[in-house]
Amino acid sequence: MKIVTLNEKRLVGFRVVCETLEGYQQEIPRALEKLTQHIEDINHVVNSNTIYGIFKVDAVPEEDGYWKCVEVETYDNTPHDMEQIILKQGSYAALDYDGPPQRIQLAYESLHQWSKGNNLERNLNAWTIEKYEKIESSRIECTIYDPIK
Repeated sequence: MKIVTLNEKRLVGFRVVCETLEGYQQEIPRALEKLTQHIEDINHVVNSNTIYGIFKVDAVPEEDGYWKCVEVETYDNTPHDMEQIILKQGSYAALDYDGPPQRIQLAYESLHQWSKGNNLERNLNAWTIEKYEKIESSRIECTIYDPIK
């Protein structure tokens, strides 16, 4: 675990909004499948093999939900059913995770404990970022970036 600063990022992708955790567990994989099927429709993709999942813990209604996205160099003719999100530069507590998707919550708990033990204050109004390098049904490789003040 470490503290990092991420530069501003421009993302394009699909938003998922559900009432329950079970709903998110069903809909997020569908959003990922839809994103991968339409990735060639997105202009100026930085790396089509890197997928982002983002959300805010304490979101206003228009930012509530979870997004599956790719990073782009610039916005240009974004497909009409996709959304654009700018992540501002910020500081994060970061943790690399390699394991089953069903256990990622344990990685979050570990990261939150580490942050608390290092007197870091979480920024619940900023975007939490999951940067995926590999996504399979039984295993994911990602870095979790939890925003800090």
